[in-house]
Amino acid sequence: MLPELQKLFGAQVGLSVNRSLNSKHDIGDVLGRTVQLVDRLKIAPDRLTIEFTESAYFESDSYQESMLSAIREAGVLIAVDDFGTGSASFE
Repeated sequence: MLPELQKLFGAQVGLSVNRSLNSKHDIGDVLGRTVQLVDRLKIAPDRLTIEFTESAYFESDSYQESMLSAIREAGVLIAVDDFGTGSASFE
């Protein structure tokens, strides 16, 4: 999907994916599968942004932080999605 979009709109187009750290699945598995998908689809890591909710991001433990650091070091962008969690909501 991303390669087709890049052909239409240019190589600068990226993909943003929302992931949850509050999951019954191990964060290593979640992020590991994300990396495998990037490798399999031949997506440049800097064209991928993984978004986490603000509360999940700031409540993460040291294991999750080390996994996020490894992803970041591989070139994947990390974003904090706080829309709707308080002052950023439409209310």
